Amino acid sequence: MRGMIAILKRNLTNFVRDKLRLVFSIIMSVFFLFVFSFVMKSSTTGVAQPLNYLISGIIIMTVFQAALSNSTSIIEDMSMGFMKEIIVSPIKRWQISIGQVLSATTIAFIQGLIVIILGMFLGLKLDVLQFSDILP
Repeated sequence: MRGMIAILKRNLTNFVRDKLRLVFSIIMSVFFLFVFSFVMKSSTTGVAQPLNYLISGIIIMTVFQAALSNSTSIIEDMSMGFMKEIIVSPIKRWQISIGQVLSATTIAFIQGLIVIILGMFLGLKLDVLQFSDILP
């Protein structure tokens, strides 16, 4: 368990320290949000709340981008020799993979949350679905 947390902390620290990657990941989401929101507002007719569709697509794109950057960081760790040090340590391999996945998930969640918060300022309306709405 401590091995997974150590890998999670290491990857989050590396993400925060890499200012270019941090700024680029946030700016790209914000850029797509603002550019596409102006395009969607002017070109959609007959669609109720087109911004909801736009923001869900941007969140999916952000999660995909986070997965790609996580895979490149794993390859970077392999090329620098850090992955060999982790593999020969007494941590189980499934804990290594869970730590990598948790770090990518945490980064993607934070980025998606930033997009949702910015979307609320642009006019995103969230409907809360209750469990009683699902059942007859």
